[in-house]
Amino acid sequence: MKALSLLQPYGSLMFVPDGKRFETRSWRTNHRGLLAIHASKKLDKWHGGFARKHHATLWPNDEERVIPTGAIIGLVKIVEVYTTDDALNAGMISDTEKLFGDYGPGRFAWRTSDSIKLPFPIPCDGMLSLWEVPVEVVRQIDEQVTNVWLEEKRNAMSPEEFYNLHMNVPVEKTEGVWPQT
Repeated sequence: MKALSLLQPYGSLMFVPDGKRFETRSWRTNHRGLLAIHASKKLDKWHGGFARKHHATLWPNDEERVIPTGAIIGLVKIVEVYTTDDALNAGMISDTEKLFGDYGPGRFAWRTSDSIKLPFPIPCDGMLSLWEVPVEVVRQIDEQVTNVWLEEKRNAMSPEEFYNLHMNVPVEKTEGVWPQT
């Protein structure tokens, strides 16, 4: 799994509703698909106001209200890469989005979608450019993403449907009684 390190709060903004959907870089990437977002250890100077405004929504389990750094905080999908000129000329970049990146000439805008915020940031050292996530960290990401997915399915399904999905076996319900194991 590939990862990209972002200064905070820009990493966290990828997971705020109506937040950051483009990542701007001085270089193009051919990578498409899943990308882990790593919150680098450095903080941008305006992180304090962001942390106060959005922290409880993004990390409700963190009572210390510390913006995560030095950790994988979620996943996005890279859908396409545009020159910043093309993205701006096509009207893809909102005024708010312009605040979250460098849309100067000669740069690239990576369009992302399907962001998944991890419930618990996973400590991990970051690197420059795209980098490979260590196998043990990928396992931890998989576990958290599976739990998020199961929770979403549990909320959207009947108990019988969820049980069948979770157990991965066909089960018949008899007169309102759950199957005995």
